Amino acid sequence: MLNAVSQQITLLLVDWSKGDEVAIEQLNAKDAAEKLGVSDRRILAMIKEGKIKAVNIGGGYVIEESELKNVKVQGKAGRPKKETSEKS
Repeated sequence: MLNAVSQQITLLLVDWSKGDEVAIEQLNAKDAAEKLGVSDRRILAMIKEGKIKAVNIGGGYVIEESELKNVKVQGKAGRPKKETSEKS
């Protein structure tokens, strides 16, 4: 199964016009979630919302690490706490 891969994958691309090698880091949803400090489910939701570009391969998503630079994570996950007013 491909979703058992939890290590970063590095692709080495060659820019033929310059002859330069360019390394591209790719992550799965779990690793991307750890980098952003959110849950795996939140990463999947951001992919479905179009906030993160990803490729679905064998039931798991592959995300370029550069995609995470464009993502803004707001606050802590979960329902906001109710404000309590003190009565004197």
